[in-house]
Amino acid sequence: MAAGSGVALGEVEASTLERAREDLRRQGLVVVEIRPVGSRARAGARRVEGARAIRAGEENPRGARSGAWRRVRGEVYGELSLLLGSGMGLDSALDSVVGVARKREHREVLETLARSVREGRTLAEGVRELKGWFPPVHSAMLQVGEESGTLPDALLKLNEQEERSARMRQQVMSALTYPVILLGAGTLMLAGIVGFVVPRFAVIFEDMQVKPPWFSRVVIEACLSAGRWGPVGLGAL
Repeated sequence: MAAGSGVALGEVEASTLERAREDLRRQGLVVVEIRPVGSRARAGARRVEGARAIRAGEENPRGARSGAWRRVRGEVYGELSLLLGSGMGLDSALDSVVGVARKREHREVLETLARSVREGRTLAEGVRELKGWFPPVHSAMLQVGEESGTLPDALLKLNEQEERSARMRQQVMSALTYPVILLGAGTLMLAGIVGFVVPRFAVIFEDMQVKPPWFSRVVIEACLSAGRWGPVGLGAL
């Protein structure tokens, strides 16, 4: 199993491919790909290798938290809405949108969803099985859309919701960029003053044998102490 991805590779024994698929499903797995590779010594037993599956019960797969997956999810909703609105069947539309995903892991999620629909599940049920990849509210909205005959509208609303969330995240990041730059520049300037400017003034006063005012002495001593303590002293200052 790839660490944190929720995708497993393995082998199972079963008399038929359908029996192997059913055994995996009872273990809480959604089969992505399964193929036979020969026979065992026992009569009728078949060895199934390369059964790639996405664990349906996994709550937080790593790839589901990425911004790339959220963008893919939004694009999939939008394209499905257009395709269904134009009269295309759901299973064909799902097969068509798999190409939206560039990462293999994301394509496997979409392929699993398409296969689930071809096996007779509704779109909401397929999404619900992949709950780590789709929020519960999405499956609820899709179920309402399917029951009311307005699935394209429900998909369009989900697309708009994903786009709004993406814009909001981008605005937050943009709003934080300027303060972070100012903080970094200010820290560098303070480090330069403490490490170079103030110590030079201290040497000048000492060479001139002039006693600086009390406030200057406090500042010089504080900066020299901060310089001796390094980053800890700079943070305290």
